[in-house]
Amino acid sequence: MIVNIIECDIPNVKAVSSVGEDEGVHNIYIRKNMSIEDMRKEVAHELLHIIMKISMLTNMLTSLNIW
Repeated sequence: MIVNIIECDIPNVKAVSSVGEDEGVHNIYIRKNMSIEDMRKEVAHELLHIIMKISMLTNMLTSLNIW
């Protein structure tokens, strides 16, 4: 898994994650000009979202005997 952390100007949110174009790549877009501590918290929060999505998908595929 590859996670890119990209600082940018995003309106209305502190951070957001998305799946990249390549398999296993995830992007976390984080609002620049936040304190380092706030950035750490937001990155940790978005990483949890990514891990939860992967875990849920793995469980679903396992229960269907696909994986």
